[in-house]
Formats: sequence, structure tokens, C-alpha cells
Amino acid sequence: AAIGVQEAEGSGDYHFEHLKYGVGYLLLVGGVEFVPHFGLLGDRAFRHAFLRNFWDTDQRPNREILGRYDKPMLIIHGEADPLAAVRVAYMHHDLVKHSELVVYAQDDFKSDFINHAMVFDDAGNQRVLDVLLPFLEKHNTPGTPPVRSTVDRGGGLKDRTLQLPGNLELRETMSPWTRMGIIMLGTFILEDPTAIAVGLFIKAGQLDLFVGGFALLAGIFLGDLGLYLIGYVFGRRALKWRPIAAWVPTRHVDALGNWFDEKGWRAVLASRFIPGSRLPLYIAAGVTGNKSWRFMLWTFLAVSIWMPVILFTVFILGEAARSPFQVILDLGGWPAFVGVVILLMVLMHTLLALCSREGRRKLAIRLQKQWKYEYWPGWKFYPPVILYCLYLSLRYRSFTVWTLANPCMPDGGVVGESKSEILSRIDDPAVLKHALIPEVCGGMGVPPVIDRDDGRDAHPTHQDRVELVQRIMSERNWSFPIILKPDAAQRGASVTLVKSADDIAGFFDKCQGPAQLQQYHPGPCECGIFYTRMPGDANGRIFSITDKVFPILTGDGKSSLEELIWKHPRFRFQHDVFHIRWADELDRVLAKGQTLRLTEAGNHCQGTLFRDGSRLISPELEARIDALAKRLEGFHYGRIDLRYTDELSLKRGENFAVIEINGVTSESTNLYDPNWSLWQAYAVLRKQWSICFAIGHAIRQRDNIKPKSGLRLLREVMRYYRGRHVAMISD
Repeated sequence: AAIGVQEAEGSGDYHFEHLKYGVGYLLLVGGVEFVPHFGLLGDRAFRHAFLRNFWDTDQRPNREILGRYDKPMLIIHGEADPLAAVRVAYMHHDLVKHSELVVYAQDDFKSDFINHAMVFDDAGNQRVLDVLLPFLEKHNTPGTPPVRSTVDRGGGLKDRTLQLPGNLELRETMSPWTRMGIIMLGTFILEDPTAIAVGLFIKAGQLDLFVGGFALLAGIFLGDLGLYLIGYVFGRRALKWRPIAAWVPTRHVDALGNWFDEKGWRAVLASRFIPGSRLPLYIAAGVTGNKSWRFMLWTFLAVSIWMPVILFTVFILGEAARSPFQVILDLGGWPAFVGVVILLMVLMHTLLALCSREGRRKLAIRLQKQWKYEYWPGWKFYPPVILYCLYLSLRYRSFTVWTLANPCMPDGGVVGESKSEILSRIDDPAVLKHALIPEVCGGMGVPPVIDRDDGRDAHPTHQDRVELVQRIMSERNWSFPIILKPDAAQRGASVTLVKSADDIAGFFDKCQGPAQLQQYHPGPCECGIFYTRMPGDANGRIFSITDKVFPILTGDGKSSLEELIWKHPRFRFQHDVFHIRWADELDRVLAKGQTLRLTEAGNHCQGTLFRDGSRLISPELEARIDALAKRLEGFHYGRIDLRYTDELSLKRGENFAVIEINGVTSESTNLYDPNWSLWQAYAVLRKQWSICFAIGHAIRQRDNIKPKSGLRLLREVMRYYRGRHVAMISD
């Protein structure tokens, strides 16, 4: 291999390379003598000679020497040399203008390694002799001038390494220490993309394997140690930080900690191959673990296995990820590179998912969800709806006229409307009894309502709110179970069935904003009735009814709760929701025929099945709902959620209870019926939004009022969600 200039060797930095081989000498020559290696590393004399070879020869800044060299020079290199890129030979050939270069093709040797180490192979030796002997003979006569020549048996290919998309190159002036610092910082922010990017640069020959590998090892290890230290230093206080609370439910910490203590290194290693499992496991281990040194050892060993796996995967898949998109990716610089990193990350996570049973299950579910629009994320489902609303905005000459549809609610009920206040304004026996529980002290500005013994009024503390709930239940003769939920929650977030006083305290541990206490209606049925009424019309109408089917498991006497969820043709699609909710009982085995209701909230995102319930519409029910809606003055458009006993009674407009009323951003949720096509769903949304805009426009003309500007509305929505992040520690 034609190694010469310093920048072509390893990191390219003289002092760094000196330190690298010095540390290598201490570890591989001296250090391993204290560790049993059973001769696998060879005897000490061999290791000494091997390291001294690099120590003495590969660290010299030879560019200046090569630049003034005027004697004959023969450069021999293998096209597919895996350790020294063939471009290095061309670099030296250009520095020594009169040199002779011979590049052997990849197929000239039986392996890529022999491309580098030709003299270890008889055929390689012969090929060297074929060019070396004529060269020596030619210059055996003193005074024979050297003549430049180039023989490229590789077809003119100067570099067999991966060409980065956009022809990106790292700055050669950047020191290896700077590169290591950037890589380590990158692992703290986005570990997988950083590791993949490092692998690509190593594969392209722009980054030293040692520099990139050591930086990844150190960065990933320190990042994992940081997660552990969060739990170890801050304890359970850390579990109240929203970014952590979303991943590590407090009630599961002890179970995770015990699992960690029992499984040890297997738990740490397994978490590396199961996406999303490290953060909760490591923080829980920090909160409950006792032997920090053991965690550090196991984590270091796991990272030492994990890091080479990532790099090897990138080396194998790097060209495969680039080649199919050659034309497109080479058009741009960093955007193209980021595209390859994302593609490789998807490929890598797919391969990792295939390595475990749970991973294969989740991968299969993820793929199947792509054809089931009811599980699509908002960014994928709503763009056509947004485009249609933009058309309506142009038609009615206002982007926000639809917010006028319900004058009884702030902005028509976009976000943040008080559910308790809305229900309190309806004088109807069908409305479930309820009470508003104010926020904790220092919260979002709810007027003080707690009467203290000293005669002063103040915002309640956590304990005050618990006592207030108990006092209301006692005064109103309510019994468990009851419902507690955030007073302004969206999509059923944090709706809790409270069965004991301990559950009350548990709810307020995570809810600091205003909450609604509500009597529990056993149903057993629930539906959502979408109601519309044009201003000036004598009567409104039922636009649609959504029949809600709660998820109920039936035991077989053998399978655990988790296995029953995975086996169910529908519940498996919301395994993550149920896995968190029933984390403490996943090993529970239901007796044959025994049933278990998995959720109490009638919300699709909480696991409930939505079906079109148009069969439930009757003249009697429509008249009853219209009369109820008119009692909320200014309500023209939205969804009324009901609990009812049976279908016949509901059709007669009897034996139902109103849970809550939602405004303009509520949906005709029958569109999530799994038997419907995507086009049917979009048709319902198109009709729904056209009615909303028409109602808002009619009210604007009737009352001569002007809706809020789009920018002001956006600010208020953002303010609501910022406040909700404060009010809710964890959903």
C-alpha cells in the first residue's frame, strides 16, 4: 500500500496518531498481559513488533520530502485496498511528478485484504515481482532518468470507497479532537443519525475508523450514563419532568428497576436492540438501582457491542442506500446526505426489529397501519382537509369565519373551552352531575374557591384538591367510581376512572390545571351525536351518530393479558396504549370466559372502536337532542357525547346522560368506521366543514361581527398548549 503523506494515515494528525499508537502499545503489549487471552492475540514479541512498526513509520509528515524527491520511484497499489484508499496512491503519484504508478484491479487478487497485503500471497508476490524487477533493471544503470508512467489495471477507477451524496467532504483542516467532540455532541442529541453519518464518512475514507469509532463509543456511553445519573441524582423528582414522564410512568419505575436488577447485562443489551426502551429502563435503574459500577460495566460492554454493529451495518448498506437514488441524491449537498442517513436509519431499525419477536410484531403492525387510515397521524390524514378549508376560506373571504359557529364558546370551541362551564349552562336532567376542581396554587388563573379555616380564600394546594373532591362526594352523596379529567382536555387525554381515594391523589399528581369531577355513568353504551343547526332555522338536525364499542378482552385460561392483546385482530393495533395502561398486569392470566374492559374513555386514541351509528337516528331522538342543544344558547355545531343504557331507549330519546359537549374542532367521528373507505371519510369531513363555514358566515352577517385574525387565533392555540404542558405533567 502506497502510504506516505501524513494526512492519508489514520486521523491525519501527527500528535493524535502518536498518542493512538502509544495507547495501543500500552494496552495491547503491556495491558493484555494481565488479562487471560489464551494466545488469541499472539505472543508479546509479535504484538511489540506490530505496534512499533506503526509507531516508528506511519507518523511522519512526508509531504515535503516527497515534494523534493528526485530519484526513481515505483508506486504499487491495489484498487480495492480496504485499509488505504487507492486515491492515496494517486496523491503520491501527483506529488512525485516523475513516479511510476501501477494499480492492480480488484480481480487480480483472491480477496480485498490481499489488495493491501500483496506480499502475504504467492500470486501477489509474483505480481509485485512482475513490475518491480523490470523497474530495478531499468534503473540499474547509473544516470538513467526516471520517466512518469501510469498503469491502471482497475479501469481508471481512483477510489473504490463510497461516494457521499452531493460529493460532500469533511474539512481537512479540522483536528481529530474537534471531530471527536462534534461526534460526541451529536450522539447526545440524535444518536442513531450521528452513528450512521459517522459510518458513511468512514466508509467514504473521509474519517479515520479509530477517531469515529472511539468518539461514538465515548459519546453513546456517556449519554447512557447521563440517563442513569438523571434517575440516580434527582430520583423520583426527575419523573415529573414532562419529557421523561411521557416515557417513564411513575407507577412502573419499581417494576423496571427490579427487572434491571434481575436481568442485569441482558436487560442493558436487550434495550440496545429494542427502540424506545433505553430511556425508561436507564432512568428507572438510576432511581431504584443499587450498584452503579455494575451498570457502568454492563453499559460499556453493551455499547462496545452495539457500536461495531451499527458501523458494520452502515458499511454493508451504505452503497445499497445510495445507489437507487444516485441521480436524485447527487443533485444536492447536505439535503441529499440527510436523505441517505434517514433511509439507512429506516433500514437499520427494520433489521433490528426483525431480531426480536416483539420487534417483528410491531413492525408488522406499523406496516399494516399504512393501509388503515383510522390510525394515520394527523400530518398524513389532514392535508386534503386543510386544502378544502383553504378553499372555503377564499369562498367566504375569511380564514377564521368558522370560529363564529358557536357564540357560546370561546372561538367556537377551538381549544381550551371549559367543559364544566359548558355543561353548567344547560338546564337539563340528562346532563351528568359534575363539579369544577380549581388548579393548584400558581396555576393558570382560576378564581379562588377554596374556603380556608382562617377565613381567607386561596388557590388550592395538591392536598386541598384531594380533600375538595372527597368533600364534594360526601356532600352530594356520590360514591366510587367517579370520573376525573382535565377541564379543557382534547381527545380524551387523561380521563381517569377513580375507584379509591388513592386514585384521586394519583390523578392530581399529574394534573395541575383545572379538573372536572363527574359522576360515573355505567352505560354500558356510549355514542357521539354530531349536531348542526343553521341560524334562523327552527330546528336542528343530527348530522351523524358514532357508535362506540369499548375494547373488551375475553380470557382463555392460558394466555397472559399481553398475549391476548397481541392475538386480538384489532387491539394489537393499539398495543402501545394498552401496554402503558396495564403495564403492572401484563402477565395476568384471565380465566376462560372472564372479560376485562381495557378502557373507560370513549375515545378512538384510547382504544375504543368507532362505528357508524346511523341506525340509531330516529325522529324522537332528533327532537330530544335538538331541545337539549337549544338550552345551550348559541350552540349550533358540535358533538354531544352520551352514555346510554340500550338502543331502544336511546331511539325514544330516553335513559341517556350527557358526558360533554364539544365545539367546532370536534369531528363526526363515524368517519373512523373501519368498514368505510378513505374517500367516504373525506366526504364526511368535506360536508362537515362546509356546514361549519356556512354557519359561521351566517352568524357574521346576522350579528355584524368580525372573527379573530388567523394570527391571533394561532397565538391563543399555542398559548393553550403551552399552558397544558404546565398543567399536565403526563398524559
